[in-house]
Amino acid sequence: MIGKLWRRLFGRRVFISYREREQRDNAVAGLIAEGLQRHGMYPLLEQQKSEQQSADYSEHLYRLLAASEAVVSIWSPESQDSQWLFFEGLTARIQKKLHLVQLSGSKLHATFANDTAIDAATILDSKTRDAVIDALAEQIRKTAPGAKVYRGAPGLLNAFGRVLAGLLTLIIAVLSFIVLADNARKAVCAHDSLRATCEGAGWAPDEPAKQD
Repeated sequence: MIGKLWRRLFGRRVFISYREREQRDNAVAGLIAEGLQRHGMYPLLEQQKSEQQSADYSEHLYRLLAASEAVVSIWSPESQDSQWLFFEGLTARIQKKLHLVQLSGSKLHATFANDTAIDAATILDSKTRDAVIDALAEQIRKTAPGAKVYRGAPGLLNAFGRVLAGLLTLIIAVLSFIVLADNARKAVCAHDSLRATCEGAGWAPDEPAKQD
C-alpha cells in the first residue's frame, strides 16, 4: 500500500497504450507494468486510467497522456487498426516520449516505420523479460527529461510529489543522524571512566530506572 502510494506520488508516470480485451496485449501490458513498478515508476493501465474519470473520457485520456513522462505503445495484429492506439502513439511521438512494443504478426503504422520496437516475445519469455524491461526503464529515464509533459492535475501532483520526496528524504536523513548521535552519546557515557567528561559537557548519562 505504501509502495503504491509512493510510486503514485513520486514515480515517473508511464502511460501504457494497449487493447485491454485482447489476451496477449493485456498480458504484455501487465508484465511491463509489473516490471516498471520495480523501478519505482507508476504505470497507467486501464484500471488506473479510469480513476477520477471525467465526463469526457477522450479528454480525460488525453490529459493523462500529456501529463505522463513516457508512453509505451503495444501493437498486435488485433490492435494495429485501432484509432485509439494510433492517436495515443502519434501524440506520444510528437511529445518525444514514445516507446514501441510489437507482438508477432503485427504491422506498425507507416508513421512509426522508422522507429525501433521491442519484440514482445522477449517480454513474454521469462528468461529475457527482466533484462528487456530493465533496458526499457533505463531508456525511459534517459528520454524523460526531453519529453514534453503538460502539467495538468496529474502532472502537478507528480511534480509536487518530487519536491515532497526531496524534503522527506532530507528530514529522514536528519532524524537518522540525531538518533545515531544520541545512541553514540549513550554508549560513550555508559563507561564509568568517561562519565565525568560527559557530565562536564552537559551530556548527563541517562539515570537507570528505579526499582520498587
